[in-house]
Amino acid sequence: MEKIELMFHSQKSEFNLIFNKSKALLDLVEIIVSDYDELNDHKQNLNLMLGNIKTDNIEVKNIFWGSEKGSIYTSDTKLPVNYDPRSRPWYIGSLGSKMDNLSTITYEFIDGKEGATITKKVYSKEGIFKGVIGLDINFVDFEKKLKEFALGKKVTIFIVDKLDSIILDSGKNNENFLLIRKYMQNLFPAEFSRGNYYIRDVALSTDVSRIRIKTPKGIIIFIKEYIPELELLMIGGIYDRELTETARKIIMFGFLFTLLGLTITSIIVNKFIKKLDSHIKIINTLIREISFGNYEKDEKKMLEFISENSELSTIRKEIETLQVSIEKRVINLKNSAITDSLTGVYNRKGLELFLITAMRKYELFDNYGFSIIIFDIDNFKRINDTYGHIFGDKVLKLICKIFIENTEENDQIFRYGGEEFIILLHHVNKNEGFRIGNRLKKLVEKNNFPPPLGMKKIIKITVSGGVAEYEKELDIEQLIKKADVLLYKAKNSGKNKIMC
Repeated sequence: MEKIELMFHSQKSEFNLIFNKSKALLDLVEIIVSDYDELNDHKQNLNLMLGNIKTDNIEVKNIFWGSEKGSIYTSDTKLPVNYDPRSRPWYIGSLGSKMDNLSTITYEFIDGKEGATITKKVYSKEGIFKGVIGLDINFVDFEKKLKEFALGKKVTIFIVDKLDSIILDSGKNNENFLLIRKYMQNLFPAEFSRGNYYIRDVALSTDVSRIRIKTPKGIIIFIKEYIPELELLMIGGIYDRELTETARKIIMFGFLFTLLGLTITSIIVNKFIKKLDSHIKIINTLIREISFGNYEKDEKKMLEFISENSELSTIRKEIETLQVSIEKRVINLKNSAITDSLTGVYNRKGLELFLITAMRKYELFDNYGFSIIIFDIDNFKRINDTYGHIFGDKVLKLICKIFIENTEENDQIFRYGGEEFIILLHHVNKNEGFRIGNRLKKLVEKNNFPPPLGMKKIIKITVSGGVAEYEKELDIEQLIKKADVLLYKAKNSGKNKIMC
């Protein structure tokens, strides 16, 4: 059963990673679409832009926008000419979704492959509904991994959507799913009698974690794992006899050892110790490599070296636990790739991603421009030295909160480094950026920052900033340097100033 749980963790982590990446991509698409003028802008340019985003992300099958006027803009040019997005399940489902941000629907695409469509309602800067944006995620790689995992093992795993359709299957699990559904109907007749009630609903509303079902071939134990982001339910099963086989082998070997006597036992123990010593030397080498950061290669090699049937099966279990820990670490590192862990705003990698997109948009659309403001907290080193780093961290968080609450929803905030922040302002020239920068500077200046424990004095914080408007053929480094030069002019002329 531990094998299935390990696979569940791995698959769930991959689904979460894909979902988070999809959310970031849709944020980029939302920036583009919210400013698009269907009457004056060229449809081909927008389709090209969507295609560029798709090309950089191999998991994505298609990126699209279905406008409220009935037009479809997509990275896939193979759609029928009379395709009306407003009649499609993904469009209707997004409008009817209770979720504020993203909604999902599982799909069988035109090529017959299973996947999920993740959608989001999109609005103009004035709050006018503009339609639904979305992207298609292909599940082919996920299903391949499930089948590879089940191959040669006496386990089965399948995944169902919110309407009880099997979308990923390690084998032929239709019969197993019908058995589970019948079992749950017998266990919860009242719930199923209401109609439109599904296995996922039962799994979420009850404490049933394991299900034992008798079949002609024996008792099967099923466990479940819910993936809320995509509204999917993973189900894994294994025959009861497989779980008890190991215990029976241990009892049998124990009985035989007793009969063999002390002499034979002594010989076996000596051989075991020699073999164990040899194994441990190899394991020490592998562990040393892991300590140097060679996680994926060497922990897999170690599991191959220590088979389930070897004398080191106990150590194998510990290494499998290590494997889960390593997988979690890798996933967390990937998820945090574009986010600053302290403040929750985007980091430098996120800045690069959004600036590249803004520059592409600038090249494609005549009516689009953008500016950046780079802020630096005045005398931050002295603040840290006087009040401590814990208070300094609180200052960073509070300033980010002020920026988030007083900028447009489509603008992005980045922690550029230490006490420096950059704000990306869409459809804003340097003069308007200067006005916004001054407004934010005054809000920070007026804010009373709560003093550390034991101090009564209200602490005042100020910021300085430089504003730069993007110009044709500038690269990222040149744009930031342009704003940075102005920031240092503000610093050198007395601080608590904005310059453009």
